[in-house]
This record gives sequence, C-alpha cells and structure tokens, in this order.
Amino acid sequence: MCGFVVTTRRHDIEYMTMRQKHRGPTDTGYYKDGRFAYGHVLLDVNGEHQVQPYKTKKGNILVFNGEMYDSNVSNDTAFLGNGLDLFGYRFIGSTDFHGSFVYHNKQTNKLIIVRDHFGAKPLWIYKKGNDITVSTSLRSIYWKETNKDEYNMYMHNPLWLGTKSPYKDIIKVAPGQMWIYDLKTNKMEQKNLWANMRIGSKEIDLAEFKENCINGIKKVAKNKQKTALFLSGGLDSTCALGVLKEEDLNLTAYICNYGKGGELFHDHDGFRNEARMAVQTCQEWGVPYKVVNLNYESLHHYHRMWLAHTHYPWVDRNRTAPRFALCKAASRDGCKVVLTGDSADELFTGYQHHDRYYDDEYNKETIEQYSTRQQWIPRQIFSETDHKNNALWYDLVSTSEQNILTTDQTCGMWGLESRPVFLSQSFVRYMIGIESGVKFTKHRKYQLGTYKYLLREVMADYLPNHVRNRMNKTGWSSPWDNNHPELTKLWKLQDLEFIANL
Repeated sequence: MCGFVVTTRRHDIEYMTMRQKHRGPTDTGYYKDGRFAYGHVLLDVNGEHQVQPYKTKKGNILVFNGEMYDSNVSNDTAFLGNGLDLFGYRFIGSTDFHGSFVYHNKQTNKLIIVRDHFGAKPLWIYKKGNDITVSTSLRSIYWKETNKDEYNMYMHNPLWLGTKSPYKDIIKVAPGQMWIYDLKTNKMEQKNLWANMRIGSKEIDLAEFKENCINGIKKVAKNKQKTALFLSGGLDSTCALGVLKEEDLNLTAYICNYGKGGELFHDHDGFRNEARMAVQTCQEWGVPYKVVNLNYESLHHYHRMWLAHTHYPWVDRNRTAPRFALCKAASRDGCKVVLTGDSADELFTGYQHHDRYYDDEYNKETIEQYSTRQQWIPRQIFSETDHKNNALWYDLVSTSEQNILTTDQTCGMWGLESRPVFLSQSFVRYMIGIESGVKFTKHRKYQLGTYKYLLREVMADYLPNHVRNRMNKTGWSSPWDNNHPELTKLWKLQDLEFIANL
C-alpha cells in the first residue's frame, strides 16, 4: 500500500504528500516535470523498497497504489508501467490488478487515471478550470469546500455511490472507472474497465469452484510480513483462516469484543457478540489470536479520529470504530498486512436483502433504475437472462466498495495494507461467469439471512462445525445505538459539521 498525489499545484507537492504520510511511512518520493508534480509515500511490504514516481522505459511517469497479484516479479510498479507502455490501458484487463494509479503518457500527452474493477483502493480527482489534482487521500486536497447540495442526498442515502463526494469540484473515481485527461485540450473522457467482462450463466463445477476459491485466497494473502486477519464468527473470515492456517504466513487473528475486559464475550440486549465464536475457532485450530476490546466511549472517539484522517463521512461509527480498534492493535504488534473477508457477502449471497433477488422482475427494474441513476455503470456487462447475477454484481461495486474503502482508509491510518482475500480479479471474473442458481441455493435449515451455499457446503473442510452450522449473523456492527433511525440521522449531521470544520 502507498499514497500518491499528482497535481498542477507544483509548489504544494511536498505538503500535500506529507498529509497522507500515514499511508506510507517507509519512504517518500517526489518528481517535478513540466506542468505536473508527483508525490508518493511508500509502505514497504515485500522488502523491495520500490519508492515512486516510476519512470518507464519509454520515459512515461507512473504512481501506483496496490498490488499485481499475478506478476511473479519483484517490482509490481515496473511490471505495470512497462505493460502500459506496450499495450496501453488494455493491459489492465489481462492482469490481476488491484489498486489505483495515474500514468502520464508523454507520447500522447495524456493522464490515465484508473481505479480497479472493485474499488479496492481509493482515488479522488479535483478539477477546476486548468487546475487538477489526483490523490489517494482527500486529506491531501486541503483547500476543498464542502458541498451542501450533496448533504441532502447523504441524509437520505448513507452511501456516496459512483463519482459522488461531499466536496465541490471533487469526484470519487468509481470502481472500474478510468478517466483520460487530454492535456492539450483540457478535456476529460471517461471509460470503463469492464469492457471485456460479461456476467455469464455457465454451469458450475463444484470441484473447480473449490480450487479457484482456495487459490484466490492464497494468491491475495501471500506476503513476507507479519500479517493480521480480522476474524469474526462468520463464514467469510473463518473460511479464509481455514485455508491459510497451514500456509507459510506469520499470521495472527484479531478479534473485536464489545465491552470492557470484564465483560468478555457478553451479549448486549439481543446483540450477539461474535467474539466468543471466533476465539473458539482459534483455540480449536491452534491459531494465535488477540482479542481487542471496544467500549462505548471508544466507539465515538475512534470514529472522530477516522474522520480527521479520511475527511470522508460514511455510514456511522458502528462500522468505522471496530476496524479502527483492530488496526490500532495490529499496527502496534508490528503487522504490515491485514486480510479481511470483505465482499464475500456480495459474491456468495450473504445479506438478508438477497431474499428479494428471487424475484426476477424486481431485479430487472432495480438494474434499470441503477443504470439510469448511476451513469458510471456499463450496461453492456449485464446478462440478458440472469438477472440475479446482475443484481449481485451491482452489490459488489456499490455496497462492497464502501466496506472495502472503509477498511483501506482505516488501515492507511496505521501504516497497514488491506487485502480482501476474495477479491482477486481472476476469482471474481470466475464468480460472475457462473449462473446464479447455485449461489442462491437455500439449505432447509437456513431459510433466513445466511445462505452462502458455496462457502457453507463446498468449503466445509475449511469451516469448524460451530461456524458452518450457525443460524444467524451480526456482521460489522456494534451493540450500541445500532439501527436507530433518529440517532443515525443525528450522527450524520454531527459528522458533516465535523468535516466542514477540518
């Protein structure tokens, strides 16, 4: 993981870069060339010390935040930069690309601004007149103004989808989106990386699925550093741990417990504290683990610290604070990489609202609405017949994006690299290509809320019985003031006021 800035505000480049030093505490690099200045902060995960900006063999400039999971080379940045030199942006579609980058093609005099298919890494564009700044952190764009018009939208919808942001003249590069900035004409052109992807309907081979899932998890997790895995009592993170516990990784499970030390694993007024189930898993398998306690006071304090670093209000502290507590503990223990089960719910039908997806008419209408409202979504990817798959894919690039963005931003505060283990591009391509029927298979025992047939049944060898047979789930939430509409509204107003005064 790293952070970068590309800007026409050349005189501000050092200050702008250092405002996201937390994303890359290992080293810093700068480069000025003509109209632009480039800044980069590095988190060295693999010991290669690849400080950027990187000048390609053709003299083009690249700054990159992420991983190339299938490169099999020591320098991911060089692999990406030289690939772009040879094949242009089409190169991205042939690799297991995970991240965001800016590539300055000197021959065409264009900036290529890209965020990966699933939005695993953040990217923002400030554009006003001939002035442009591209950054992995809103904090670097320190002169920004809040957009009151967007506040009204946010109060009714907790997500800034697609290119929406809470600031004037700033867009969020949407998942799978590419912007091409022509420096001669000062015009921006938008393209999508999904041009060569299609939602399919091929029959599934369960043995093939199992192999692809295992290989995908291992590919994403592979690294040489001390590694944290955020473990709940759910299927996703437990399945990942089951696959990885015998691998050559310096791995520790980090578990969030709600309450003070004396209230270990205590349920709260109907809220199921999953920490006890996660601890049981680690004890059965002999996996090192650490329990991190989160109390009510910390919930609010951590959330404000999250806002101060990210400048990006999203949802509420029931989601940000647990991640903050776990990242804080993992960083202090010397971890460099964080593995999560984020996005498995979207891939494997893990939400209660997936009940509605059994209605094909609902799916067709929903996708039509999404495509109308969210112009960044390419219609050509959708299947003409498998509407359930269409709806799942939309979940992946909307709901999932917000979860993994939150985790990445939190990890960045503590000098950690976040890796959602189910989000290798090759595995997701495989998943969206198979027909939806098997994904929506219901077990007679689990009629409400916890489907995930593929994980529950096919990956049974990697799940302890107490997790595989569970009947409900909690997810990323806390027992305090959770899902109270009036309180949630109050929190939103407080958060918006807070960032307006940063």
